[in-house]
Amino acid sequence: MIGSGTFRIIRVLKLARQWENLRIILITLVKSLKSVMYLCILMLLFILIWALLGMELFGGRYPRPELNYTEEYFPAHWANKSLGDWDDDFASRYHFDDIGNAFLAIFVVLSGENWNEIMWHSHEATWHHDLASPFRLPLAIPYFMCLFIIGNLLLFNLFITILL
Repeated sequence: MIGSGTFRIIRVLKLARQWENLRIILITLVKSLKSVMYLCILMLLFILIWALLGMELFGGRYPRPELNYTEEYFPAHWANKSLGDWDDDFASRYHFDDIGNAFLAIFVVLSGENWNEIMWHSHEATWHHDLASPFRLPLAIPYFMCLFIIGNLLLFNLFITILL
């Protein structure tokens, strides 16, 4: 099985020798790999910074039964409703309680796939976190708007520019 896949790749490379336009495209892609590598490092650094900021702002504020954030273990929090009331039966699976899930949430926001749900659940988690506080800020909304604008619109366009 592995041998047949290798032969198919070799067949495409033989075809590239014959077609001038295909050879030019392949040479351009190989030359741009160094720039793409630098952009991937920049994207990973960008995702790491926003994931750590998200963990600082939103981590530990989601009612997560699988992480024992339940009324049984934290009765004082549930008595004054500092973990909030969720409309759904469960909290969002995209949360900032650990680094892996924070990376996943940032990646989903950057891909543009249902990022407003993640923003809303993070807003709900932080807005209802401490109801006794006289000064509550909706930190999730500017956080996700900046993340979406900077990450999706600028960095992905930079990626496309490098490829072209």
